[in-house]
Amino acid sequence: MLLAAAGAALGLLVANWSVAALRTAATQLPRAADLHVDLRLVAFTFAVGVATTLLFALAPAVQATRRDPADALARGGRGQMGGRHLPQRVLVAAQVALAIVLLVGAGLLIRSFMRMQEVSPGLDADHVLTFRMSAQWSERIDAVVQRQARTINRLEAIAGVQAAAFSQMLPMGADFPPGEFQIVGRDGGEKTFSTSRSVSAGYFRTLHIPIVKGDTCSAEPSPQLFATKVLVTRAFTDRFFPGEDPIGHAIRTPGLPPGITGDIIGIVGDVRERGLLKAPDPVIYWCGFSPYWPDTFFLVRTDPARAVSIGVIRAALRETEPNRAVYAIRPLTESIARSLSQQRINTVLLVLFAAMALLLAAMGLYGVLSQLVSSRRREIGVRMALGARPTQIVTSIVAQAATVTGLGIIVGIVGALALARVMTTLVFGIPARDPLTFAIVPILLALVAAITALVPTSASAGCSKRRTPSSIGAGSRRIGPTRSFWFAQYSFS
Repeated sequence: MLLAAAGAALGLLVANWSVAALRTAATQLPRAADLHVDLRLVAFTFAVGVATTLLFALAPAVQATRRDPADALARGGRGQMGGRHLPQRVLVAAQVALAIVLLVGAGLLIRSFMRMQEVSPGLDADHVLTFRMSAQWSERIDAVVQRQARTINRLEAIAGVQAAAFSQMLPMGADFPPGEFQIVGRDGGEKTFSTSRSVSAGYFRTLHIPIVKGDTCSAEPSPQLFATKVLVTRAFTDRFFPGEDPIGHAIRTPGLPPGITGDIIGIVGDVRERGLLKAPDPVIYWCGFSPYWPDTFFLVRTDPARAVSIGVIRAALRETEPNRAVYAIRPLTESIARSLSQQRINTVLLVLFAAMALLLAAMGLYGVLSQLVSSRRREIGVRMALGARPTQIVTSIVAQAATVTGLGIIVGIVGALALARVMTTLVFGIPARDPLTFAIVPILLALVAAITALVPTSASAGCSKRRTPSSIGAGSRRIGPTRSFWFAQYSFS
């Protein structure tokens, strides 16, 4: 019970540290700041610890009461690796199997997460800062346009700023529903929908979005209240203009005044607007200012060789807009990373669980082997006195470890294959039964088992001068001088 209480206390201490780390790292979790170790959880943990101790201590205790004391004393330290140690070996094999299952799951998520990070978002987010400025939705539309133009001009004048732009939404930001539009000249029987947004002339240059064909948005000398030029993505072209060129066609949306259309002047590369794991959506980019959306996002690409601080941007904008606050300043890479936050948390948690399972399996294997060596101490000493080499003793112990580990690995691989069927929808870019993962995990666990077994197996053939040949009775007096020397030097301790 003392060991169980100590283990539960240590576990709660580690849990407290882990929760603090999770609260710091998992900022995307709902109410992450409220994560804490609850007192009810503490009570439950101690109850589980006590119940587990009583459950697993009951069988050995009952077995000990059924043994004849005289018989136990007569047996002494003779080898008894029969059924008495079978339950321990079965439990260790089960621990190894569970570790295999969790390690395979963690390996699949790690490899999947690495593949996710290799997916191109369709833009270059490095060295791009994004922010917003306080605005009033009651502003006159001409004042909104003038303010947006002023802000862009001031940002581009900052030393170290390579390009600046604005957009109604950020890539991989809020998931706005697609809007309805109509292709001029086509029958309007079927409604068509696409993501759309207003962007300034420097948007594609700021984000390094390639122009596939046609022209890009141009900086107009005087602001216009309604954009009349649009660019569309490849996904838009493939869906709504399969096999034909969309440039020269016109579109209109329900929000435009009568007679106002948007002429398609170019095609740009696809951007994964709703996250790295989702296919690129059709997007319409309206070239111009956003008079009816004053609360826009501003984007600034800075020169890597000349760091532009947030303070410099705030000071520059304070000159033109002294009464407006600059807020929500963050790198664009952070917005992209947020799209993988859930996958990152899942991967980290499963890796932690797998590491704990691996540690428990290693501790269990060490305990069983140590008990094996301890119970056969006298037998090993006799064998070595009679001529057994230390390597033979070590081989015997290693064989026991290999049997337990091998059985656990086989059962674990079968369980991992079943787990792979469940994880088919959770992996990305790799098969659920990834050969590399299924090959590395058993090798890793076998190496850990070998390292774990090193101490008990070394002890089984360790050198000790505390024993003499006489400690094993008359048998030691019949051995030759060479064997007597080996026994004195290498008798098991």
